[in-house]
Amino acid sequence: MKTELVAYLLALILGVVVGWILRSIGYRSLKDKASILGAQLLQNQQQSEILKNELASSENSYKELHESYDINRVKANEDNVVLQEELLQLTAKLAETDALLLSGQPVVHALKLKLIEANNTIVRYKSKLANGDGQSV
Repeated sequence: MKTELVAYLLALILGVVVGWILRSIGYRSLKDKASILGAQLLQNQQQSEILKNELASSENSYKELHESYDINRVKANEDNVVLQEELLQLTAKLAETDALLLSGQPVVHALKLKLIEANNTIVRYKSKLANGDGQSV
């Protein structure tokens, strides 16, 4: 009976040692996997921060582009209003010139026509400059 007891105790001790070894190997494997996952997590967090910064930068660029577009559109509208006013003035001068022609003053009429043509040329040049068009008139 004593030998059986010693055998049971040896088997128990051997089982505990084998269990401890298996648990240690498993724990070591889990610890290695956890450190690898921790490194990957850190790398992903850094990459996420980089992408967030790039997104913020592109959003700022988009806002600046949109603001400059709005400013240019407002300026173009203002230039258009000025050109329309000048066109109205030229139309009034043309009506006045036609009235002079009808009243029988051909010299004044000829000078007025030259003035109107000069003003038309100026307006065309202004229009081309406002549109940024470099073509000839």
